[in-house]
Amino acid sequence: PMAALSSQHIDAQRTPVSADAADRRIEPRFPYQTVATMVAAADSAEEGIKCWTRDLSPSGARIMSLPPISGRKLRLRLLLPKLGARLIEADVVSEATEDHADFHNRRSTRMYLYGVRFAKVLTDEPARC
Repeated sequence: PMAALSSQHIDAQRTPVSADAADRRIEPRFPYQTVATMVAAADSAEEGIKCWTRDLSPSGARIMSLPPISGRKLRLRLLLPKLGARLIEADVVSEATEDHADFHNRRSTRMYLYGVRFAKVLTDEPARC
């Protein structure tokens, strides 16, 4: 699979996230947190789900959201280093859940984690986020 973004767009000052056996990325991933919007490709309603990036590589990202998503293809509106906001088509390649403890309120929140591989940048112009 070809990278949708070149390596030069990722800040070289960031330290790569450690790789493990489950990490199938061709290129190193870097911690990068920003708010994003994801829309399932099959969703004609175009209503986006607020999500957050955990990390980023030129070929994909790890996305975290409160609600689960359906489908294996989605579109992401996200803010990229040195590129600004872009609309990107992506494929879901992994799914997981994670419980986040809120010690102040003494409860736990289930978050959905998705590994996505960028398929293509749908617009070279900044996307409205």
